[in-house]
Amino acid sequence: MRLSAPALCAAIAAALLSQPLAAEFQLDEFEASKEVIQNPERYISPEMAARLQAPGEDEQLQEVAKSIAAETNKRIDEELQRLKFDEQNWVFERDAEAKVEPGKGLGQNKQPQSALGQPGEIRYVVYLSLGMPDREFTQAMTAIKSRDDAFGVIIGLAEKGHSIPDTMKLIYKRWNNHDPESEVPPLIYMDPNLFDDYAVRDVPTIIRFDGKTPTVKVRGMLNFDWVEDQFEAGRTGNLGQQGPVYEIAEEHFMETVKRRMAKLNPDKMKQQAMDRFWSNQNFTLLPDAQETASFKVDLTFTVQRDIQTPNGTYLARKGQKVNPLDIMPFQRIGIVFDASEPAQVAWAQKEVIRAQKKQTIPIVMITDLDISEDGWEAFRTLNNSIPGVAVKMANAPILERFQVEKVPSRFEQDGKFIRVTEFAEEDY
Repeated sequence: MRLSAPALCAAIAAALLSQPLAAEFQLDEFEASKEVIQNPERYISPEMAARLQAPGEDEQLQEVAKSIAAETNKRIDEELQRLKFDEQNWVFERDAEAKVEPGKGLGQNKQPQSALGQPGEIRYVVYLSLGMPDREFTQAMTAIKSRDDAFGVIIGLAEKGHSIPDTMKLIYKRWNNHDPESEVPPLIYMDPNLFDDYAVRDVPTIIRFDGKTPTVKVRGMLNFDWVEDQFEAGRTGNLGQQGPVYEIAEEHFMETVKRRMAKLNPDKMKQQAMDRFWSNQNFTLLPDAQETASFKVDLTFTVQRDIQTPNGTYLARKGQKVNPLDIMPFQRIGIVFDASEPAQVAWAQKEVIRAQKKQTIPIVMITDLDISEDGWEAFRTLNNSIPGVAVKMANAPILERFQVEKVPSRFEQDGKFIRVTEFAEEDY
């Protein structure tokens, strides 16, 4: 008898073993979308991935293809909300803990937490454009650098082909040309919402904020002391133009996003994603069984912490030994084989029939497939040769949980254990 690594019944597994699908995202991918095309599985849900791995008929393949674009846009929307500006390195980084709201990523740019403060905290926001004359732009950066309660904002990318880091590096370069000895540049964010929300149409503009409430707005002025004096004197609101102003040279960031998204070809992306799926597929290869053998696997494990349902009912207590088969019988038969070997395919077909006769659900998993010519056609042919079931890719966690180490193998419940049987070629 072999003892397995800890394994959980369905209810406990849902609580402890589910892992979110990680998604890495860089804004540069709006331009080429290489990551989306080459690794679609990183941008689609686990359920979608399962469907992609077992599509079955042509209609299902088409349905999967139609779903990729929508799922990809959903993930891009979420990842946009996780962008956080790193003031030290002048790049946007991914904030895994950021709160995500459906539909907000393409409609609202994530505002840095250090931007507007709480009520009673004063902030001076200086609205800038890289199209300003160098003298005025340098004066603005110097003014921002002189105060801890001030920061600058721009509305979009400096050039149409830029990424966010490209534009931030250009700003840093202009500052470095002015003050090569300064290690920390002035704080300048990209936040088109601050332009939209407070109707800023030209630069430079200063708005004095108390928390998120604007108190004084002035155009063509870079003198914070003058602005504060006006506020102390009771002159609040829009104080008009007090000096020369300039047009905003940059394209609004959300217009850039819309323009770049419009250039993407969803149908082409979906097809390319499907075409590349098999070249990116890593099979879980297992050696052929040299002799027929059968053994039992004990799924019993020790609970590491109390497990409760939302209503407070205990599923298991810490330190308790649990056999998942006592809670939920394993009413399935696992069939694992190498689909690149015709003899093993024929064995799997017989095993499926055997399972169906026992009125047990067969789980059909492959460790390899000949995809040298056309992976989707090979997969479709395999599915069609085993009717009534969806063939899936074997994955390491399942194989390890049931201690499947050779192919072909069958695993099924035997009393309080899982029985694994390995088949030698002469016993197919």
